[in-house]
Amino acid sequence: RRGRALRASLASTSSVGGVEQASLRGFWGSRRLSSQRGPRHAQKRASPLKSASSVADLAESVSVSVTSLPSRNLRELTASTVIDAPASSVWETLTSYETLHEFIPGLSVNECLERTESGATLLQIGEANTAVGFRFKARVMLSIGEFPEGVPEGHKFHLESAAGADVDVKDITFSQIEGDFKEYEGTWKMIAGDSENESKLVYILRVKPQPWLPVSLVMRKVSQEVKTNLSCVRLQAQSLYSNGGEA
Repeated sequence: RRGRALRASLASTSSVGGVEQASLRGFWGSRRLSSQRGPRHAQKRASPLKSASSVADLAESVSVSVTSLPSRNLRELTASTVIDAPASSVWETLTSYETLHEFIPGLSVNECLERTESGATLLQIGEANTAVGFRFKARVMLSIGEFPEGVPEGHKFHLESAAGADVDVKDITFSQIEGDFKEYEGTWKMIAGDSENESKLVYILRVKPQPWLPVSLVMRKVSQEVKTNLSCVRLQAQSLYSNGGEA
């Protein structure tokens, strides 16, 4: 009976990477946003622009680490990848909130409920299968904050190592307003590269699953999804840059 209850929990709750989640999903340049309600329309699934093989190959180059934080079952995931596109293309990719589901495959629902001058409110549902036959599904409403000059010193996601005086750092933060996690917050951090057409994308996620979910299984799946999501963001930003702003 306990096994059946666990399977039911995993089928109805769970975790996503990105949007990401990023989470994910995702940041550069400053674009003023007027407050408006986003359209409610049928979700268009991820574009065939990215073949499964190219995404899988890129995913292998994404570095991911997970650390345990003092609070019970609270984990911090950090992932990063180098993108052959400037900051402006990555920012434009990740602030196109209404179309994130078109290039991030794990997003079954993605709605921009509101845009403001410094962010947005998103409703996202992520789905993913596991190797042991469970299907993860998680719903989150996210508050998005845009920081074209990077989060201020003292902010929980401010990184001293990325805050050199001559280094261009941008952030888009996200935090759960309501959803299927006990805690869910993080940032997409963009760091200018050595050349004008290169940048580094860092994704930081602090997540605490519901207490009845096995944390190790959740984080293993989140790590896999994050690798895929960062690879898709990389391909989208590079396509946007190479096509002169048209992905």
